[in-house]
Amino acid sequence: MRFVLTAFAGWVLPIVLSVCLVSIRLFGDQIGEVEGGLMPVVSQIEDVTIVSADGGIVISGNATKMRDCDWRKTVFSLGDRSGGNIILTETPHKDKPTVNGPGVLHWDNIFVPISHERMGAVFADAYHQCGWRPWLTISRFYN
Repeated sequence: MRFVLTAFAGWVLPIVLSVCLVSIRLFGDQIGEVEGGLMPVVSQIEDVTIVSADGGIVISGNATKMRDCDWRKTVFSLGDRSGGNIILTETPHKDKPTVNGPGVLHWDNIFVPISHERMGAVFADAYHQCGWRPWLTISRFYN
């Protein structure tokens, strides 16, 4: 019995931990999408106002933050969520959000380098670091 425990701790445990770490590294985005789909950090942006600007558009709106996680980036993409998309911009927020009541965030200055007419083909995801997790939680922010 002692030999089995020593063998397990000696070579099996490091292999299992290595496989887990490699899996998290390879599939971190997928894990983050599943977590964000089941328990999003922020809601989709609402009360959206879109104004044309030099070189693109500026978006304003509200979203509700539902979990206490640290924001890392917001990514706006052109195309389809299932693939074949092009990243337009990462972290397009020009200002920090203002808090309007418990959990409600408001942004006035989100710049996206695309014409107003093409916004129907744009989507955005918000990435947050939640606690101990080594992956980022991905919440759908704009569809």
